[in-house]
Amino acid sequence: MDLILKYSPFKTEEEVFEQFSKIKGRSGTLVIIYNLKLLDNGDPELDISTDTTDIVMGGGDTPTDDDGVYPERRSFRAYAAVLYVEPKMKIYLQNKKVRTKHLASCLHKPRKYKYTSTRFKTRSELETAKAVNEAKLCEERAREAESTARDLEKKIAHVDGKEKMAMLRKAQHEAADRRKEANQKKEIATRKQKSLKEPKTLSFVYGMNIENRKHDGLFIYNCSRLIKMYEKVGPQLEGGVNCSGVLGYVDVPYLVLEPTHNKQNFEDRKEYRLLLKAMGEHMVQYWRDTAIASQGVTKYWEDFGYISSNWKDMPSNDSKYLRKRAMQLQTMLQCDSCLKWRLLQFSSSNINKEFDEDWTCTQNPDPTHNRCASAEQKVNIPIGVLKKDNKTAEEKKKKLNEDIRKKQEKLNSMQKFRSVTSRHDLDSDDTTVVVAPSYQESRIRKV
Repeated sequence: MDLILKYSPFKTEEEVFEQFSKIKGRSGTLVIIYNLKLLDNGDPELDISTDTTDIVMGGGDTPTDDDGVYPERRSFRAYAAVLYVEPKMKIYLQNKKVRTKHLASCLHKPRKYKYTSTRFKTRSELETAKAVNEAKLCEERAREAESTARDLEKKIAHVDGKEKMAMLRKAQHEAADRRKEANQKKEIATRKQKSLKEPKTLSFVYGMNIENRKHDGLFIYNCSRLIKMYEKVGPQLEGGVNCSGVLGYVDVPYLVLEPTHNKQNFEDRKEYRLLLKAMGEHMVQYWRDTAIASQGVTKYWEDFGYISSNWKDMPSNDSKYLRKRAMQLQTMLQCDSCLKWRLLQFSSSNINKEFDEDWTCTQNPDPTHNRCASAEQKVNIPIGVLKKDNKTAEEKKKKLNEDIRKKQEKLNSMQKFRSVTSRHDLDSDDTTVVVAPSYQESRIRKV
């Protein structure tokens, strides 16, 4: 308690315990933010007064989408809404409940792809090495305890006395417990060693963001907790219309990738790049499967109200477009009592409707899921398969010739440079000297 009073804004023990009364329900976590850093203009780094139901970035004018800042990066309420891939809790911010999102229900034409690989080994190898070391230590402790019990048994074999027998039984019990623990640790280590060779399987989910097409990319979760968001992969890195507007997400287990201590990145950058590459390949497959390009990308977006030629413009709020977008997306609400997710059938009255914060299963018009005892509903996502490109011999030859041509061009450009060891090597009529005083040799380029 002394440490809490020393480093917290509370001065008495009564003030500390008073905070627990602010937690609604029998359990929960209360986060108190204080001692904020001040910016150069004197404002705190977080703004809690501009919007009394949110915490936003400080520093004067709040950045907008036009500034290239995503809402989840400037608003804590928007960030908390997507913090977990399938939220199973209630979050309150400034005494107002956060309407969390079920990502799968926010996507048009969602599709799931299974990805299996044996290349995610770093985390598993560390865990296996740790388990093997623990097994060795437990084995040594077990042998030591067993040796102690045997020596004690020999010493008191011909000695009577209750105290001696009690000591022996205690030593034998301890040796048995140590042996049991050692066997368990050995079994765990053996299981982890076998799992090293087993491939890791991940589920990639993709869909179109018809609510705001400029917000695309990948959401990377670790054990259901958001680590990275709006990561661009594949064609999205190149610009253009291919895969633009595609949102995807994956929930990576701890044994595949370990997050950094601040939960903003991953420790193993090499394996993280491997994950992004794989997700980029599957995103290309998703783009093919949806056949949006063959139908016409412009027409696809126009059907949902994107009638402006400016890609960053929001869709039209005309009633016909609002209705069409609402019909293509599923509405899922979380019960305030049981925390289960409920799927609401489409109704024009639900378009842009603000549902009650304390919405419960009893308000669900579906009679089969209007009780907390009913099973939770899942979003039905079609399964896709990554198809490898089976190129013909002629296509392979064409690609090989193209690679040779590019390398030849690179080689030719390199041959335009030659080493100079003395002034006599220079041809002042057709050369340009690049002076490099710190080197004995200079490189010059033919003009």
